[in-house]
Formats: sequence, structure tokens, C-alpha cells
Amino acid sequence: MERRDDEATEGRVLTWRETADSVLKYNIRQLCVFGVWPLPGSALFHAYTVFVCAIGLAGLAQDLAGVYACWDDLQEVTMALIHILSVSSGFVKLAYFVCRRPVLNALVRRTGQLVSAQRHFCDSDERLRATFRASHRKAVYITLLAYGYLSVQGCIWFPLPMIAYPGERKLPFMQMPGATTGSIYVYVLLYSLQCLSSMFVTFIGVTVDCFFAVVMIHTAVQFRILNARIEALRPDVAGSASTRITVNDQSKYHDNMYNQLCQCIQTHQRLLRFVRYLDSVMNPVAMTQFTFGVMVVGITLFQASDSPSSSTIFKCATWLPMPGTQIFMYCWGAHDVIDQGEAVGGALYRCGWVDAGGSLKRAMLIIMSCARKPVSLTAGRVYAINRATFISLMNAAYSYYTLLRQVNGRE
Repeated sequence: MERRDDEATEGRVLTWRETADSVLKYNIRQLCVFGVWPLPGSALFHAYTVFVCAIGLAGLAQDLAGVYACWDDLQEVTMALIHILSVSSGFVKLAYFVCRRPVLNALVRRTGQLVSAQRHFCDSDERLRATFRASHRKAVYITLLAYGYLSVQGCIWFPLPMIAYPGERKLPFMQMPGATTGSIYVYVLLYSLQCLSSMFVTFIGVTVDCFFAVVMIHTAVQFRILNARIEALRPDVAGSASTRITVNDQSKYHDNMYNQLCQCIQTHQRLLRFVRYLDSVMNPVAMTQFTFGVMVVGITLFQASDSPSSSTIFKCATWLPMPGTQIFMYCWGAHDVIDQGEAVGGALYRCGWVDAGGSLKRAMLIIMSCARKPVSLTAGRVYAINRATFISLMNAAYSYYTLLRQVNGRE
């Protein structure tokens, strides 16, 4: 009963003030701007969320209608598929976040608790404090760089049809028959719908990826701080300045070192539980990005190398790094968590355990047995996420690109 109450408390809606000190503050507020994350939300905010969903669905419907109209033209179909798959990926992530808000609120609170549990160690150690600050800056930079790159893409894709084809009523992503023959108002409506659906849903998809990447960055740095604490378990640093251990007080020294090791064991158990929870929350989103991202990379590469239009080649060449980067953020973040989780065993060997008592050595066996089991994050509970997975996914994307070229060559 108490556990259910705790879960209900963790899952309640976050407020703007609660997120002010969160390490995920920027990501949550960006999701709030796009109608995904209520802080705490109102009827007007929920109406805004419905509007964003409607814009995304309308854009997808327009693209699908365009694909149906020009099904025999492989170049047009594949160009439309880049937009369809990118928007579909973002829309799936949007739906997931809207439907699982309590779970994601709990993830934010657990991340905050994880960081707070070791914050006082960072406050008392300049090296650990510098490590934490560096990881926090990295998390902020990743988010800002992703947003900056998307903004540049918008400046390229949205106005390019009017610049490259003045007077021809070309659309940014999918050409529609009604755009060239109908009223100018129809053209403006179709143009605006493609731009809005792309802007909202693509930004949402990338923001979700950055959110999980930042969570993994902070998880990895918490493992790194734990490893530093374990390595520091030595006679000259086992106690604080106020409880300095004398040479003649071996019993007090061993008790102090044992207590610190027990605290490290508790932190390690908390980290392992958090990684399991993160995997349960993140794996559907990671699988979504891997599935759609591989296809987008393959199709974009095909358009960038085989399209007869120079403007299309330019647009696709500039967009190509984005889906690969989204996949890489998961693989890089998860691999860092795995590396730091495995480093716990090495930190134990480097601490001052040689002269420790039997109770401390027995306690070390507990954390060593847990550290032997590798930390793992998965995509859809199918793929283990790491850097090797990124290479295999890029190989799959290239195979898809080769298949498209073969199909195009036979036509």
C-alpha cells in the first residue's frame, strides 16, 4: 500500500517551481513549450496539446495523399517518405509522452533524487564538483546544439522551394496537385501545414531524444562519482577532517571505512534500480527512433546521391546528419552508462582494501557480485544499446540505400 502511495506521489504532475532546480529543467520546459509536458497544465494547455496533435496528423494525411497521387514517381515518393517517417517518429514519441505522463514525472523525480543523494560528496570534493559541472554543461550543450541545428534546417527547407522555383508553387516536402492548379489560398494553406507539422513534431521528437540523452549523461556521472568514492576508501581519507583517524585507533578506522563502503553499496543498489527503471521507460522510444531513423538515413542518402534536383540534393545533404545523430545520442549515452557501471569493479580493486578487516572484505563481495552483472539499456527489449549497435544500424541504413538504388536502376 505504501509503495502504491509513493508511486502515486512520484507520478503527480510537476510544477514550474519543482523543475526550477532539476537537472532536466531545460528539457522539460522545452517539452512544455511544444505542448507535451504540462507544468502543471490547464484546460488551455490541453487544448494546445490537441492542436499540436491535430497539426501533426493533418501534415501526415497531406503527405500520404501526395504519395498516393504520385506513386509511380520513386523520386517524389522517397522525398515524401523522409518527411513522413520523421514526422511519424516524432508523433509516436509525442503520443507516448502524453499517454505516460505519470511514469515520466516519476523518472524526473527519481533522477533528481539520484543526483541529490551524492551532491554533498561533490560539494566537499573539488574534483567531483568539476566532474558534475562538466556533465551538466555537456547536457545543456547537447540540447542547444540539437535545437540550433534544427533551426538551421528550418531556414533551409522552408523557404527553399520559393527561392529555387519562383512562381512554380512548389511545396517543401510533398508536391500536391491542388497546389499548382488551385487558388493561391490553397497553396498557402498546404505550404503552411507542411511547415507547421514539420516544425512542431520534428522538434518534439528531437527534444524527447535529448531528454533521455541528458538522463543517461547524469546517470553515467553518478556512477563516475560513486567510483571516485570507492577509490577514495583509504586509511588517510576514510574519515572526514572532524573524525581524523589516528594510527592507534585501528578499530575506529575500520568501522569508519566499513560504514562508508556500506553507503557506497546503497548508492550502487539505487543506481542499478534506477537504470532498470530508465530502461523500462526509455526502451519503446529508443526502438521507435532506431526503426524510423534507419529508414530515414537510407532514404535521405538515396535522395542526396541520386536526385536530379540540385535543391533536393542540398536539402537532403544538410538533413542527413540529424537522424544519425538522434540514434547516436542513445547509443553514446547508454554506452557511457555501461562503461561506468563496469568500472565499479575496477574501483573496488583500487581502493585500500588490502589492510581492511574481514567485515569490510565481506561487504566488498556484495558490491563485487552486483558489479559483475553488466548494466544494460535496451531498445524495445530487443537491442542492447551501445556503440556497436550504432554501427550495425548504420550498416542497415546503407543496405536500405543500396536496395533503393537497385530498384531505381531497374526502372
